[in-house]
Amino acid sequence: MRELVFALEYRPGCNRVADALAGHPDARVRSLSLHATADRLWRVDHATGT
Repeated sequence: MRELVFALEYRPGCNRVADALAGHPDARVRSLSLHATADRLWRVDHATGT
């Protein structure tokens, strides 16, 4: 198995989820699964924290 690590940058005000996570440093989101076709992408995440 290979590991992929990357960092995301965003502009405040452009993404409400990213803004909420930035405002709550104890919150975490973990992707459980990701499925893609040529037309669509589905992702299931688990969010925790306050």
